[in-house]
Amino acid sequence: MCKTMKLPVSCTIKAFDDELLQLSSEDFSSDLTLDMTATGFIEVSCMLHLISFLTQRVKIGYKTSIKLPRSRKVRDFLRVWRFDAALQRSTDGMRLSHLCRDEESKTYFGEGSQYYQKARTTVESQLLRTRFFSITAMDIRTFDSEQDKNHNMRLVEDEASRWKENLIQTFLSLNLDKNKPASYLPSNIIYEAMTNSVRHPKADLLLATSFSDDTYGGENNEKRLLTISFWDNGASIYKTLNDAMDRSNDVRSAVTPEEHITYDVDYVIKSSTSPENERSPFSENNRPQYELVSSDSDLALIRHEHQYFMACLFPGVSSDLQRKKDIPRPEEFTTRPGWGLQVLLNTVCEIFDGTIVFRTGNILAEINRNEDDTNASYKVCITIYYGIPRFLGNLTTVRLPLEGVK
Repeated sequence: MCKTMKLPVSCTIKAFDDELLQLSSEDFSSDLTLDMTATGFIEVSCMLHLISFLTQRVKIGYKTSIKLPRSRKVRDFLRVWRFDAALQRSTDGMRLSHLCRDEESKTYFGEGSQYYQKARTTVESQLLRTRFFSITAMDIRTFDSEQDKNHNMRLVEDEASRWKENLIQTFLSLNLDKNKPASYLPSNIIYEAMTNSVRHPKADLLLATSFSDDTYGGENNEKRLLTISFWDNGASIYKTLNDAMDRSNDVRSAVTPEEHITYDVDYVIKSSTSPENERSPFSENNRPQYELVSSDSDLALIRHEHQYFMACLFPGVSSDLQRKKDIPRPEEFTTRPGWGLQVLLNTVCEIFDGTIVFRTGNILAEINRNEDDTNASYKVCITIYYGIPRFLGNLTTVRLPLEGVK
């Protein structure tokens, strides 16, 4: 029996996961049709989420089919952003045409693109024409040899250099807040996000993409955003830290009292089948729970996966303090071991007033600068999903506000 999952009209990461919750465990192991016919907007990062989900099903051997969107604009978006080529790389050969009905496949691959040929400005149009924002697939190697390490280093350096080019820097200087240094994007956002991805165990593929007019609330939202997303197919970032601690590895470097950070954290569980032992840290009926978390917390007391995730954000904490998988930064931007994610958080949330989102394992975490009366630096909203497959890999999404409206 084939089960159908209807993708929402406005398809964001959270909306996609919420639809997955409507399926039973039996539904996941049976034939599944992803019905995108009503989808009128898909967030660029959700495309990577969809690739992760399809890749997982292909690897397990589950049969999946797709009904393509009726919206020509959404079909063009998938086409211009090279969704099919990225899916093929991630699944070792599975193409969109293999998942669609013949008549839909002929329509999709036979029609040209009407949208995304021109944008609001000449600069944006040039970026679209050169496919700057489209999905780029990169092969990650292990760090077992100097040659592999140099290969991964070049991946990071090449992508950071792309964001230093005149055209994209012109776009950034025209669209970001004039008080925000556009030069920080390559050095503090692209570099740190990619370095984090290529170091994950078992990762052999990295997908990078962006969109200069993406809106989290859907295409009718007036707020313009620059969205940048990276997905690797490696082990979850917090599972990696958990494993290192289980091996009794030293995972924390010296941090002064002044360098410790407090996080204002909301937790909520979304599940119809959560085991009791997973619900235990939370209030009854899975109602949201709030707490202040300090980075000087005792790591030995960690018991639950959301706590391991939070520890990944702490200054000085890393599963690779010895830097066996180090990607050297330019000398003027040298960071200490365990500080990479803190540089990323500080740049996105505090310098650019943006948002960073992590999707990995059972966790979806959205992080902003804290605006409440607490003395916390960051507001962290964590959703813990049970009853749906664990997310394959690590998806990191940065959303930066752009000047003006759409």
